[in-house]
Amino acid sequence: MLSRVSFGYKRQVTSVCRSDIARLQGFLDKSSNCEVTGPDPVCAKGIVIILGWAASRVKSVAKYSSIYSDRGIPCVCAAPTLAEVWFASHGNAKSRKIFRALDDSLTKPCGVVLHLFSGAGHFLPSIVKEVTKNGSKLDLQGVIFDSGPVTFGTRAGFAAANLMRQQGGYGTLAYYSSCAAGFVVNALVGRERCRDMRTVLDHPALQVPQLYLYSSADSVALVGDVENEMRLQASRGVDVNSHRWNDTEHVRHFVQYPDQYTLYIDRFLQKIHFI
Repeated sequence: MLSRVSFGYKRQVTSVCRSDIARLQGFLDKSSNCEVTGPDPVCAKGIVIILGWAASRVKSVAKYSSIYSDRGIPCVCAAPTLAEVWFASHGNAKSRKIFRALDDSLTKPCGVVLHLFSGAGHFLPSIVKEVTKNGSKLDLQGVIFDSGPVTFGTRAGFAAANLMRQQGGYGTLAYYSSCAAGFVVNALVGRERCRDMRTVLDHPALQVPQLYLYSSADSVALVGDVENEMRLQASRGVDVNSHRWNDTEHVRHFVQYPDQYTLYIDRFLQKIHFI
C-alpha cells in the first residue's frame, strides 16, 4: 500500500439530513440513469458520488453503494453512457444535472467524495467546474479511482471492447462495431479529451486525498499508467493512497475481493474524517 505526503486532512463538513436525501431523490429519478441511496438513519458527514464505467448499468454501479450505506453514507450512483464518456457536451450535461441537483437539495454545505471507475475521470472537468463555482455548497473531500483514471485512446477502447467480448457482453458484430466507432470518435475528439483530463488532474481543487484501487492484471487501465499518475499526484503534494492486486481484471476488484476492497475504502474514509 502506497501512501505519501499525509496532510492530516481535517476540513469542516456538515451532516446530511434525511430531508436533503428525499429532495435529491426527487430531482434524480430513474430517467436520469441515476439512483440515490439514502440509509435510514442518515448519519453521514457528506455524500459519495459513484460514477460507473462506460456503458455500465445503474444496478451494477449501485452494488457499490452498500459499502457506504452500511456506514450511514448516502450515495448518488450514476451509470454513464458511451456518449457521455466520449463527448464532453453529453458528459457535462450529466455532471451538471447531478451536481446542481445536489446543490438545490442541500440545506447546508456538504462534503463530497468521488468514487470514479475507469474512464469516468473524463467527467472531472465539469465536476470541478460545478464544485468550485461561487455559491456551491459542495466541498470536495477526496477521490477514489477504481481501475483508472483511463484516458481516451484507441488502445484502451480496443482493450475494453475485447474484454466485453470475452465476458460475453459483446457478440462479434457488437465487438467490431464498437471498435470501429471508438476508432472514429478517438480520431475526432480523443486528443481534446485527453488534454482536458490532464489539465483537470493538475487542478488545485483535486489536491485532495486520493485512493487508487488497481491491478497489474488489468488489460484496460495499465498498471504503469496508473502508477505514473500516482507519482505525478504525489509530486504535486497530494496525499496518495493505493492498493494493487495482481490477478483482477478491469473493474473486477470488488467482485473478487469484497472484504479487502471495503477495508481499503474504510481506511481512506477514516483518514479523511468522513466517517
